[in-house]
Amino acid sequence: MADAMHWFGRGVEAVVRQDVDLLNDTIRVALLTDDYTPDQANHQFWGDVNADEVSGAGYSSGGEALTGRSLSYGAANLRTVFHADNVAWPDSSVAARWAVAYKDTGAASTSLLLGYVDFGGERETDGTELLIDWDDAGILRSAAEAA
Repeated sequence: MADAMHWFGRGVEAVVRQDVDLLNDTIRVALLTDDYTPDQANHQFWGDVNADEVSGAGYSSGGEALTGRSLSYGAANLRTVFHADNVAWPDSSVAARWAVAYKDTGAASTSLLLGYVDFGGERETDGTELLIDWDDAGILRSAAEAA
């Protein structure tokens, strides 16, 4: 099943204000435990959520950097879409309920959150791969309203 990401409200704002360059900034995806509860309106920085980051074999603190990033625009639906390669933690031993994407500035207090993935339940690995298989429709999407 493909994984879809939901924007944090402040993530949209950060992209519009050009505080985040989706193609050139370091964008990371980190895994969170089931102790985390998303707050789209108020969570803004990695430091707001990193206390609930998973730990375990095969997982490095801060998560993985996104690779193969691109943006596309569809004139028919007025939609701009952010794409990237799938993210995997091979040979990992973790239990993750959520994933978050953020711009990594090197400081949790300034690393802007972009969006989160709801796995719909815990994904547990025991020396196996945890894969985030992005939705073919894109990771993050934004559309203009038709006039």
